[in-house]
Amino acid sequence: MCNWLIGVMAEDLKVAALVGALWSFIVEMFPAFGELSPAVKRWVMLALCMAVPVLALVLAAFGLRCPDVMFGADALGKALAAGAVAFMGSQLAHIRKL
Repeated sequence: MCNWLIGVMAEDLKVAALVGALWSFIVEMFPAFGELSPAVKRWVMLALCMAVPVLALVLAAFGLRCPDVMFGADALGKALAAGAVAFMGSQLAHIRKL
């Protein structure tokens, strides 16, 4: 299982961008989210997109007992990069045509 997780972390970030775009449409299903200002919506999406990969990394390391995943070469950097790309995907999903 640990080797599989390391392989997933090594994949390119296209999946993260897709996940971010999906998150942006999922959160819109909640009426309270639609009432927030655009700035607050961006902060909520940023927090969500950054928290999910970092929490997944922590759960993989401690829940599945895969310390190589948590403390491997730049594991946290990969998780943060995935979160940043997911956030960009969430924002690009709603760019209005000029």
